[in-house]
Amino acid sequence: MISLFKIKMGIAPGLQRLAGHRVTDLFNNLDADDSKAIGKDELSKFLTMQKVDLTPVQIDSVMQQFGDNGHLNDDGDIPYETFVSVLTGRLS
Repeated sequence: MISLFKIKMGIAPGLQRLAGHRVTDLFNNLDADDSKAIGKDELSKFLTMQKVDLTPVQIDSVMQQFGDNGHLNDDGDIPYETFVSVLTGRLS
């Protein structure tokens, strides 16, 4: 989890608290609308609730990283499969 948010932005306060969560549980907490994908707003709200201090620019950077690599769905959201692959280190 932590490495995902280090993309282009360094370490953000509060990220250590998310380490050790099961990837599926984390995804389910993020996917507030049960769409099987995580949108920017869902990511932002979840991080705020977890007291993870990322700026809107840093959140945009995370989403852009996925988009630049062609890993967003047609709605511009992070699909479940991509999220799991990134967090488990299987995404090329």
